[in-house]
Amino acid sequence: MSLIEEAYKALEESEREFRRYMEIRERVIFRDTCEKAWLASVLATDHLLTSYGYEKPRSGEERRRGLAQLEMKVMEARRLGVRDRFGSRAYHLQSIGFHEGGLDIEEFKLEIDKVKEYLEIIERLSKKVKIEAEKT
Repeated sequence: MSLIEEAYKALEESEREFRRYMEIRERVIFRDTCEKAWLASVLATDHLLTSYGYEKPRSGEERRRGLAQLEMKVMEARRLGVRDRFGSRAYHLQSIGFHEGGLDIEEFKLEIDKVKEYLEIIERLSKKVKIEAEKT
């Protein structure tokens, strides 16, 4: 399974856990939904960076640095704010949602929509590099 496929799988699992949370209302399960949505963002980011020839990041720091370098080289990634989007998901899903348990239901729904959009952007950018590579 590719990294982007794993990212979509993590997103599906997050949505499944969210439905479960809505039935039983256990905060630990809600935190788990946030962590799985965050994982989808991490896996998609790894997919993007490896698509552009970077080594698979081993830490958040390597992801941030890789995205910064990518935005310096690929104007579309910069225009789309890939690094900022990644950082925002880290803050809202991992820090506030998972660690603090502070997201509410409506905020989580917004975050899930943003993760879906992020994955779509990552797919477009990674396909673009593949098409460019095939032309050479």
